[in-house]
Amino acid sequence: MLRRRDLKGTEEGNQQQTSQTEAQNQETTQQSQTQSASSNISPSGLSWRPMRQTNEDWRPQRAGTPTGDESVIGPDDFFSGNYKSERGVRVQGRVEGSIESKGHIFIEEQAQVNADLVAEDITVAGRYNGKVECRRRFEITPTGIVTGEINTDLLVVQEGGYFDGKLKMKDRSGRVAQAQKQQAQGAVQRQGQKADDQSPAQV
Repeated sequence: MLRRRDLKGTEEGNQQQTSQTEAQNQETTQQSQTQSASSNISPSGLSWRPMRQTNEDWRPQRAGTPTGDESVIGPDDFFSGNYKSERGVRVQGRVEGSIESKGHIFIEEQAQVNADLVAEDITVAGRYNGKVECRRRFEITPTGIVTGEINTDLLVVQEGGYFDGKLKMKDRSGRVAQAQKQQAQGAVQRQGQKADDQSPAQV
């Protein structure tokens, strides 16, 4: 049988153990918070929080993605006739007739075009047959198949691209000869100026 004094001592001992346990738990919590806070501090002293990046946060833009500065003939569309545009033209479906653009024409991989084309720059990644009047650059991608007649200033055929037909490149020799003539005329003028400067002054 325990006396009242013994019971009191036992209760005090239990309270001391409980308070010590709570103090240890608080100290452990503070240490873990300090460690987590220090792990989110960069060498420059600025805090940061790691962010998880998913596929929805960033997606690479696919080559050939339509832009707002061009007209689009969709993959389910079929156009027959004469198509004229002040902007660029992107073909994803089927076209027969002619397309004229003051900008560029892009024929995508799944497109089928049997038409005459007139534009500044033309790129063919699908199937094309017709006559081309390209004022600057005509390019055939590795998936492009071109038959017909091409008149262009610059032709680029990537590895795997196919072309069968008539090709006419714009005459650059005339431009080169004209540039050489202008250079020669400039040299003659400079020599004449030097001769005038070296001649003795008349008194």
